[in-house]
Amino acid sequence: MVPAYPNRLFATFLMMVLFLLLILSVPVWILFMAVRAGVWLISRVLRPDLEKFVSGSDSIFAMYDGTRAVTNITTCFITNGHVSCERVQEMFTERVLRAEWKCGDLYFKRLKQSWTTFLGYPFWRTDVDFDVKNHIRYYDYGGEISLSKECSEEDLTRAFVGLSQVPWKKDQSPWEFLVIPGYKSLGYSGPRTAILLRLDHVLCDAYSIILFLRTLFHSPMKCTTGNLNERSLSLAKRSGLVFKVVYDLADLCLNELDSSQLRSPVISCVKGVDCSISEAVPVDLIKEIKNYYKVSYAAVIYSVIHGAIQATLEKHKELVPKNLATFIILPKPDRPDKFVNHLYGTCSKLSCNSNCPQARLQEIYQKLMKAHSSSTPFGIDLLGSQIQYSPVFLRRFFSHKLHLVPFGVSVGCTIFPALTGTDFFDGCEVTDLFFGLGPSLNIGIFVAVWGTNKQQKFVFIVDKTMFRSDKIIQSFGWNVQHQVQLLAKGLNQTGQEPGISEDHVEVTVL
Repeated sequence: MVPAYPNRLFATFLMMVLFLLLILSVPVWILFMAVRAGVWLISRVLRPDLEKFVSGSDSIFAMYDGTRAVTNITTCFITNGHVSCERVQEMFTERVLRAEWKCGDLYFKRLKQSWTTFLGYPFWRTDVDFDVKNHIRYYDYGGEISLSKECSEEDLTRAFVGLSQVPWKKDQSPWEFLVIPGYKSLGYSGPRTAILLRLDHVLCDAYSIILFLRTLFHSPMKCTTGNLNERSLSLAKRSGLVFKVVYDLADLCLNELDSSQLRSPVISCVKGVDCSISEAVPVDLIKEIKNYYKVSYAAVIYSVIHGAIQATLEKHKELVPKNLATFIILPKPDRPDKFVNHLYGTCSKLSCNSNCPQARLQEIYQKLMKAHSSSTPFGIDLLGSQIQYSPVFLRRFFSHKLHLVPFGVSVGCTIFPALTGTDFFDGCEVTDLFFGLGPSLNIGIFVAVWGTNKQQKFVFIVDKTMFRSDKIIQSFGWNVQHQVQLLAKGLNQTGQEPGISEDHVEVTVL
């Protein structure tokens, strides 16, 4: 592990070094901006088919043009009844493709776009031969992720995780809506349909997926939103953050990263990935734990995740790190009503190896409060926004060198609030919902939390190079329920019945 450095003088020294590096890098970024402007002018003459640059938060994901799956988001829905692929195609054409903003521009224009590079920079390009049948279709993958005639839970899980590694077709918008009729699950005898919605993160974030599904199915898909991680600052306050940002980034480098063995030794997932999906956890129970221990909703979620990691590693005789540097994806304030990526993130070293789940919960809560008051997310967002000015080959080069850095982030997490009501896809009730994001860069474990009907599901997607056996990976989800029960024991032992708060659920969004 990288030791903590309580010496603030050292942090101050590192802050000065970082600040100096930022100043010295200004001419480089000015040069990149000039080159980028030149590329734009040339593209107007030589490549009129190219539209805008891939910019902002989108540029973070514009590293590989679909030929290599790095940042796929896969969402799974289970419905009672039969969802017709042809009917979904019809609804998509009528409701989604024709949806417009007030300015007349298409709301979901990106669903007809892919991106490509020109002179080293990524551009959006519209698919002139767009055919909805290429994107909304019955599941048709073969090989290792093929499905049996009657798709079982095991088949569905294999397809769900396998799709995260499947590359996209060239010059085609990177998304697909795959319908699996005749899905069979334990405890239900009627007809069911499984749906896998997969898209490249360069198109949008998870909240945009909800907007898309609301428009497609005219279903409310209500979710509770919160303000724990949403901060809107005035221009004056933002300008005053300049020095604090540098100091907080220095503090992050010194105290919030680790050299855990849970960091992936490679960035390509050469052995593939595997996943473990938990049983549904009631939101009301999470709220009871939150209220009883006087912590945040997010703290309970992260405590359960890290407790499940500890329990799994202990069971399989693996070394359990005391803390794990965790990358936390947050929603940006002032989200635009668009189909976009609107997010940033921070890192915090959260307790993992603990003899007391309640103590771990309190420690994690304190660390999240520290992260909430830190300016690090703004600093990371500021640095990330500069990526759009650099050519793609430089982004790839530095991402490939991350594994050489002796410390970094071990676990990535995103928490999305469970849907609060019952939703229907073309008259068929949605009974289950979960999503996942494959590991990328050096982050070997990525945990995504979402659900429906006031229940959360935890999905662990793990790089297979991390562990000697797939059984270890498949155990993560199994331990989630046990960790929730350990935290809930305190409620039962006191004989009290804490009321279920109607307070908002603090969330972190992908």
